[in-house]
Order: sequence, then C-alpha cells, then structure tokens
Amino acid sequence: MSEALAERWSPWGREYARTPDRFIWGTGPSSLARDIARRLPSRARVLDLGCGEGRDSVFLAERGHAVVGLELSVDGLRKAARLAADRGVLASWVCAALPSLPLRGPFDLVFSCGSIHYVASADRPRLFQELTGEDPAAHARRIVDELATALVKDLNNAGVPAERLPPGAPLPPEGWLIRGVFTEADSGNVVRRAIIGFGSGKTEMEVQVGVSDLANRPDESFLLFGTVTDPSRLPGGVVTRNPYVVAAKFVLEKGAPQRDVQHTAQTIATELVKFRDQVRRGQVTLPATR
Repeated sequence: MSEALAERWSPWGREYARTPDRFIWGTGPSSLARDIARRLPSRARVLDLGCGEGRDSVFLAERGHAVVGLELSVDGLRKAARLAADRGVLASWVCAALPSLPLRGPFDLVFSCGSIHYVASADRPRLFQELTGEDPAAHARRIVDELATALVKDLNNAGVPAERLPPGAPLPPEGWLIRGVFTEADSGNVVRRAIIGFGSGKTEMEVQVGVSDLANRPDESFLLFGTVTDPSRLPGGVVTRNPYVVAAKFVLEKGAPQRDVQHTAQTIATELVKFRDQVRRGQVTLPATR
C-alpha cells in the first residue's frame, strides 16, 4: 500500500507523518495494555491491531511476548520500529488495512486499543476466527463450560454436593438449581445479554446468578446475585416471583483466560455458600412462597 493511500485512509496517518520526531500518544503504555499484561501467560503470541506508534506493542514485547504490530500508516510503523530499537526489544511490524490481513492465527491475544470499531460488525466474527483459531460461538461455549465446571468443583470442595445437568436432563425432585446469564449494558444503560466475541462491544461482561428451588416453582428464581436489583430488567424472560436480591458484582473479560474464569467461579461459590449459611443460622429470611 502506498504511503499516500495510507495517509488518506488512516485516521492518524497524516498526523504521524507531520510529527516524525514526536510521539503523539507518548511512549508509555495505555491503561488497557497495563491491565492486559497482568493477565497474559508467559511468552504469549500477541497481535496489536492498529498499533499506531507502537507504545503498547513495545510494552508487551518488553515483557517477553512475541508481538506483531499491525498498522495502516507507514509513518506510524516507522516510529514503532524506532521505539522498539530504543528499548532494545524485537517485534514484527505489518502494514495492512483491517479486516483483510496478510497473516493468520492463532494468537493468544488479539489486542486493539481504539481501532476495532473501524471494522464493520459483520466482518468481526470471521476476523476473530482467523486470528484466534476459534469461532465466536465456540468461544462462548468454552467460557460457559469452564465456568460451570469450576463452579461445581468449588461447591463440592466447600462441602456442598453439586453437579452439572446436561441440557434436557430431568431435574432432581429437590435441591437448588443455579443458573446464570452474561449481561452488559448498552449505550442507553439497558441491560442485555452479552455478546461474546471479538470486537463485540464492551470488553467486560457481568454474570447475573439466579437460584431456584427444585421442589417449589423451579422455573422462577427465589434468589438473585448480581448488580441488577430489578429482576424485570434481566434479559431472557419475565420474572414473576419476588426474589431475594444480593448485591454482588461478578465481572469477567470476554476473552478471559481460564484462570480468570476459575477465579470468578470461586467468587460465585463463596457467595452461594455464605448465603446458605446465613439462611441456616436464621440471619436471612427468604421471601414467602405461594
């Protein structure tokens, strides 16, 4: 791609060309890169989409990761390469336009700080699959499976007999049924079911947990854990029962590694056991059933 064309189509290409001796965004990492770095496994393969002047790519490379920085602006890449040389680290630099990329995954992390919105929503699932080796639907199933497996394990370890029921399996005659939904708030602060996948809006989602009594109206939760205090705002149906609501915030990155999913499951299990013990001691009175 010619430099003139890159300047035309890159929102910041012209600015990078005008400031060859100055880093517009500085040379320190973004807050997003600092947060992500704490979650990455060692020697991860990272793709920085729209790397600009390379500050985040270089920061991640300094931590031992194999980084590919992709940017449309040649002048931005020149700055990135210079910054990497000054810091004494190696990174690969690719000049290309989203979403047609001359490289394939899988990458352990596909990172984008302020660039993914330039890719049309319809193109993001295909891009996600090419770069991670996993389609969005499979990615969502994996997170659900990891969370459910870890939650069952943590409850059993806490002395609470638990098992995961496969879809369509008959329900036991008694016990508590635990269900969850991933949610996020849209631009109007309306709670919706979270869309899990690359470039699908916010990077974080919350887990809202509902508990129902298998012996008494198992389709309706008598207990809710989460940040949604009004059950009618939850996606997925109308809640007719008046549940007991426990304020709790279970936050999970959409691309969370397994250890973060396990941590969230452990937090949920701890809250469930704590509530069960409060009921047993008479410290909490559940809403009356009808």
